[in-house]
Amino acid sequence: MIDYEILITGERFEVRAICRSRDEECLLMQYIASLGEADQTKLTDALTVLAEYGPPRSSEKHRKLKGYGNLHELKEKPHRLLFFFDGKEIAVFTHAFAKRSAKTPQSELDRAVNLRTEYYEKFKASYR
Repeated sequence: MIDYEILITGERFEVRAICRSRDEECLLMQYIASLGEADQTKLTDALTVLAEYGPPRSSEKHRKLKGYGNLHELKEKPHRLLFFFDGKEIAVFTHAFAKRSAKTPQSELDRAVNLRTEYYEKFKASYR
């Protein structure tokens, strides 16, 4: 069973992160907490910018993943934060990982797709 935590409410988006249950820390925050202070700051700043202004227009910082519906990745080298939209004002982060090769690992994409599907089923999300 999944749940979510609201991380930031900004001018453009409410940023949510998926949790495995209400009692567990969300997957995104577990990942961020495992990093050094500089990387933690870099990633939380990227989330704040997304909440306030929307996704970066630069393809070096953000891209929609082709063939995966509304799945996106926020890029802060070497980290990737996968997310999707629930309606027009909510960005939901599934998880994050360190990208070590040119191509995003299929296992990470599958994980994000499965979490998105669970979220849509549980919360009857308004955009698919």
